Amino acid sequence: MTGTEIRAFFTRAKHLNALVIGDLILDEYLWGETERISPEAPVQVVDVSRQDMRLGGAGNVINNLLSLGCQVKVTSVIGDDEDGRTVLNRLELRGIQGDGVVLSAARKTSRKTRVLASNQQILRIDCESREEINDALEVSYSNSVVKLKNLNLKKIKHCNINKIFFEQINLPRNLNRIPLEQQLIKFVTPQLPHVQVVLLSDYLKGVLTDRLTKNLINLCRDAGVPVLVDPKGKDYSKYRGATLLTPNLKEAAEATGIRISSDEDVSSAGRQLLKDLALDALVLTRGEKGMSLFVAGRDEIQLPSMVREVFDVTGAGDTVLATIGFGLAGGLDFQDAATLANMAAGVVVGKVGTSTVTPNEIRKSISHEVNRNDAKICTCNDLKQILLEDKNHGRTIVFTNGCFDLLHVGHVKYLQKARSLGDRLVLGLNSDSSIQRLKGEKRPLICQEERTHILAALDCTDYVCLFDEDTPLELISTLRPDIIVKGGDYTPDEVIGKEVVENYGGRVELINLVDGKSTTNIINKILEKYSDD
Repeated sequence: MTGTEIRAFFTRAKHLNALVIGDLILDEYLWGETERISPEAPVQVVDVSRQDMRLGGAGNVINNLLSLGCQVKVTSVIGDDEDGRTVLNRLELRGIQGDGVVLSAARKTSRKTRVLASNQQILRIDCESREEINDALEVSYSNSVVKLKNLNLKKIKHCNINKIFFEQINLPRNLNRIPLEQQLIKFVTPQLPHVQVVLLSDYLKGVLTDRLTKNLINLCRDAGVPVLVDPKGKDYSKYRGATLLTPNLKEAAEATGIRISSDEDVSSAGRQLLKDLALDALVLTRGEKGMSLFVAGRDEIQLPSMVREVFDVTGAGDTVLATIGFGLAGGLDFQDAATLANMAAGVVVGKVGTSTVTPNEIRKSISHEVNRNDAKICTCNDLKQILLEDKNHGRTIVFTNGCFDLLHVGHVKYLQKARSLGDRLVLGLNSDSSIQRLKGEKRPLICQEERTHILAALDCTDYVCLFDEDTPLELISTLRPDIIVKGGDYTPDEVIGKEVVENYGGRVELINLVDGKSTTNIINKILEKYSDD
């Protein structure tokens, strides 16, 4: 796909709806530094400076779909515990109702705690349930019998025994003793007419049982909705009949019993899975070698890797699943959807931790169409998503704004000082129409397209974002920078956005300007020179 085709796709791929089913995981990141060894044991001591909680597993698939612009429904089973309520809260913050997520007192919500020092993961701690969900429900019923026996039945003679039952075992009343698998099916069935794709995210935590997975695939097939699976385990029989699977090399080797050490082995494993599971297509991810696409009745297609620099492969499979699903939901064929996912994977492995990718990042990953400086030029919505990732990694966001007509040394020194205050400098640039309203019809001298590219070429600027309003207040409110920077010719109270940024803990910084250096002075000198001539 070319950059033009990708832009056209994202322009028309609006109002898409996806349903995600699978294992919701809470990813905890503890960020810090390690400079000493513990006196208690020969282990490193990590001084934790920041804690970060994110949705992982199927939650990372959800995050990727939302980042691409998709509407998402989700169904799963999690523990009726503090971590479970954190998961529901994270979903709600992303605008997703948790009505399809069932709480079970017999289960423990999956939490993976990763300890990182100097951006390197040094330890992971898992706390979770892995038994199949219906077994978990039977255990909870069994435990409840003991609790009910200890009740004083005389005192509850006139009470609702069903209410007492569920309160005693601390389960939501909406379970109504229906097996968990049936509850998920009951939620999924009425959703199918309203979604364009269903994604099964299987982390072998017990939600996608063999019986449930087969039933879900059959339901989707009957409804004419493509169902995509990120598979796990050695036995893939429960995925038979799915539209598409996205295993990696290691997973494909385990599932087929083929020792994959050559391109021929890759082809054999892919063809075997495609045939044995009666799939429409299969995408086999191959790390630095990209992807292999297998489509029933067609030749194998190789998609070379688009990775420039790898920092972390965590969650890359979720990005592939989500992007292919989004592409198919938007009307792309298997090859174009896989190409889009290949681009997305190339972007996401350049980030630390489970991450997402925006349409703008995908478009700008096409190296032959867009260079590094052009990638700095972002829309407000895309930049909001990009900065969210930066903030998740503890980076300080600095914001400044202006017209920057006729770039001069005063501008450059000002921007360099602003960049030194944080990790990312966002430059809000007045559009041509905005400048005309502020400075008159004869300005700007340099059009907005040229100004954005000139400013993006500066090493000290990380992102350039045009705004059309008279002030950057709306842009500041959306991007929520940590620091707003203005020139020393302002007082703090005159800085637009001061109250906004201070309300959430940010601050305003004033920088002294280079004396006598301004666009107006340069224009006046030019006019004086030509008038003398």
